[in-house]
Amino acid sequence: MKRLPPEETSVSRDDCRRQSRFALSEFSGFGFAERLESLAQVRLARNLLCLHLLCTTATYTQRTASAFGPMIDLSLGYAPIGLVRSAVAANVVALAQESACVYSYSVGNDGALEQKELFTLSQPARELACAPAWAKQPDEFAFLSRDGGSVMVMRYRDSTFKEETLELQTASQRLAYGDFNSDRRSDLLFFGKKRAGISTLVRQKDGSFSAGPLLFPDLSISDLQCTDLNGDGITDIYVLNWLSNQLGLYYGIGRGVFSEQVEVQLPGEPGDIALSPVSRQRTCQIAVSVPELKLVATFNCNSTGEIDPSGNLLLPAAPSHVHFTDINGDKDLDIVVATEQAIYVFLGKEGTLASTPIPFGVGSGVESFEVLDLDGDGKTDLVAIDRLGKRVIACGNTNWSGSVHWPSTYGVGAGAKGLAVLDVDQNGLLDVVVTNSVSSTLSVLLNRGNGVLQGQMAFALPERPVTVKTLDPVFGRDNTLLTSHASIDKIGIVTIDDNAVSANTSAIPTGPNPYVVYARRDSILGRLEILARYGNPKTGSLSLSLFQQISRGHFLEKTLRASLPERIMALTVDDYSSSGKYEMAFVTHDKVSKQSTVSIAFATQGFDFKSVKPVLSFSDSSATTYAILSGYADEDPYKDLLLLMSPPRNAFGIVYGRAGGFFRDSIELIRNVQPLNEDAVLLRDVDGDGHADLTWIDVSKHAVVTAYGRGKRRFDAPVAICPAGRITAIQIAGMKSPEIQDLILVNGAKGSITIMFNPFAR
Repeated sequence: MKRLPPEETSVSRDDCRRQSRFALSEFSGFGFAERLESLAQVRLARNLLCLHLLCTTATYTQRTASAFGPMIDLSLGYAPIGLVRSAVAANVVALAQESACVYSYSVGNDGALEQKELFTLSQPARELACAPAWAKQPDEFAFLSRDGGSVMVMRYRDSTFKEETLELQTASQRLAYGDFNSDRRSDLLFFGKKRAGISTLVRQKDGSFSAGPLLFPDLSISDLQCTDLNGDGITDIYVLNWLSNQLGLYYGIGRGVFSEQVEVQLPGEPGDIALSPVSRQRTCQIAVSVPELKLVATFNCNSTGEIDPSGNLLLPAAPSHVHFTDINGDKDLDIVVATEQAIYVFLGKEGTLASTPIPFGVGSGVESFEVLDLDGDGKTDLVAIDRLGKRVIACGNTNWSGSVHWPSTYGVGAGAKGLAVLDVDQNGLLDVVVTNSVSSTLSVLLNRGNGVLQGQMAFALPERPVTVKTLDPVFGRDNTLLTSHASIDKIGIVTIDDNAVSANTSAIPTGPNPYVVYARRDSILGRLEILARYGNPKTGSLSLSLFQQISRGHFLEKTLRASLPERIMALTVDDYSSSGKYEMAFVTHDKVSKQSTVSIAFATQGFDFKSVKPVLSFSDSSATTYAILSGYADEDPYKDLLLLMSPPRNAFGIVYGRAGGFFRDSIELIRNVQPLNEDAVLLRDVDGDGHADLTWIDVSKHAVVTAYGRGKRRFDAPVAICPAGRITAIQIAGMKSPEIQDLILVNGAKGSITIMFNPFAR
């Protein structure tokens, strides 16, 4: 048997850790954001303006093709600990942690997960396995007891399940089915990190079990896989020796006897192993998770025992479960990996795997997952159990079809935060864009028509994006998006091509906690102008900077402090005079008089904001005004101001506009409201009656609520549209037609977006 020399396969721990850290920075944005730092900064003092020349490095990001799209989840009354695909009763089977109950799940034609209790075990279990489809007992499950000292075998007989409990000589941590003695009957194998070797239970002709030999007594095994690699009809076994950090291949000789192993050194302590199906040429692919280095090591193996490393798949979190599958039907194998953050998909193409995975943040603690056809359309879907969230999650294939009516909920990245709506691919339909703070990606979901979205396409972003903004549409359609990155004090610029295939990404350094207030493209030169707000920790005031593009990768910064007060609590920018010039509306607070003042800063050209005019002052003893927005709150053509007031006032304050960019000197309050943040408030006509309505995420009511406008500057009492739960952002848009407004919700905890069609009809 050929043994690979150590120098061909071994990788030092230090080298692997260095490689892991470098590639992690490329994917997640931790180091990537730093490479987007300015190459030069020049400060020029001119009057009261401070100029910075910012040079940002633009990066070209190829679209990561999609994998899974629509999503269903079902809340459970227990924390599940195991999941297997079953050949009987349902598609998948989950095990309850405390109650020792076993449940099956299937997807109904109405697009809902259906649960059925199969049976109750005599004692709680820690892990389960299902007899493989090739076995003569496909309607059989094996459960390892919580103490690892016994196994409960459940067989389906006479329309019911019957249990047989067998004691084990050595306590184990894991179990698996496998025909280790090549008699074409499925046996049981028991192993684990806290014991040596593999204990076996041999299947007899009548289906019962008897004690078998102890295999590989010198090894402590974290995981194993059985297959017939060389096509001799005898089972071969791959094992992971976690003490020596080795992958071992044992060839079967017959009757449970195995030859000397082929050893391959792994870069770290192994977790789980996955095998691809053996090809006609008797080759297969191997994937081994290495949790401590946050990677999956992949190998190519042939029938002679040559195991060649094919690369390391790097992840931002420790991987656990690994599966091979063909998601997009292109005959190239893909790899699905679970971590505590998300489920990641590495798509294969022409024998290689994409270096950047697609993250699906659908669970907060995925305990186990399976890839299988859930809806009967012949395409691979995903089902997982979320241990922390106590949920079962199902994600349909991006290109799903068939009789199942999947809901209008779609999986996106991990830590979904910001939300924007625009027509990315120029087909006249609105698409959805989401920023994902944990996976540091931008999800783009294209509208397939009739409000049905394609599964997400993921673009890498700098570290931890929060909000996402579109450009002012007054200068026409533009696929440039602005993202804010509070953790690294940067503004991201993402320009997606018209086919949503690639994107150019760059970043601009700003002050602390930046936020894009306004952005447009110059109508003459086509260059970007970005107004970014950020905090000043010393003064407690907000600052505003204008970033003017002077070339593809260079921006000139103007710090706009001239003629403005020292401490600004809230600010926004808009064209209130409808003259093509822009004004800044802002709020200041006087601690002595305990009054807050709304003012307008007028610009003579561009964004110079040289003259300031107070609009009104009002009693605000606790300085509660934290944000100011603009929009049309009544039926006249003049823009109005909306003030957001935090506890103890908990109110919206509306300052109605007049002609020429002027405002009324009074404020009208809508009380008992507590919006999540300024991005969670929308001012627009949602029911088509010609009157502006207010919609927001209200944290005190735990709901998305709407105050319908009645005209003549009156609003009805807020009514709940839907529960807010863990909703982090909302948008209102006509996803099917412009005439009917739909509500789009981002759920950060579930890593999903949901479209509620026409929820505002009255």
